[in-house]
Amino acid sequence: MSITDERMTRFWITLRQGVDFVLDCLERMRGNEVFIPKIPSMKLVDLARAIAPACTLRYNGIRPGEKLHEVMIDENDSRITMEYDKYFVIGWSGHHGNHGNHVSHGNHGNTKGQPCPPGFSYRSDTNADWLSVEKIREYVREFLAEHPEYQYEPKPEYEDEREEYEYKGHEYKEHGYKNREYKKHEPGYDSLRPTMAR
Repeated sequence: MSITDERMTRFWITLRQGVDFVLDCLERMRGNEVFIPKIPSMKLVDLARAIAPACTLRYNGIRPGEKLHEVMIDENDSRITMEYDKYFVIGWSGHHGNHGNHVSHGNHGNTKGQPCPPGFSYRSDTNADWLSVEKIREYVREFLAEHPEYQYEPKPEYEDEREEYEYKGHEYKEHGYKNREYKKHEPGYDSLRPTMAR
């Protein structure tokens, strides 16, 4: 498996978490501000180990335009950023001094933000919250349980596996066997025979 750089980190958010955050922000927003969720970081090598633990990792190096780490809030935005329990807010009417106490609606109650200190940044490599390999695997298992169409099923190589594969209703030819195709024989044959593709 190819990895750009073993030092590379990224933030992690699931599709459902992202949608929930957007809907929540629609209730909180006043206009002209940017909401940044507080989410965990992960290392790219940990993601690789979680989904393909048996693979050998190859490091290709960073290509033009790629970053080692994600930056959601840089130092230049720290003076106009407010921090809340589960998110940050960048800007509102020009600076956080006019933002006041950000009042949430619905069932969220009232939350009071604090100005971020000068020089503050929110980066994937300096984040305090990190995902372990096992936690990433847990997220992957949850995703596959909800989306079974993404389950990987290896192609059978041996006779008993081919019979099991046939039992599941798969068509061998549709799965694109390299250099081979499998044809069902006339009645009287008790197995499938591989024939070299011409």
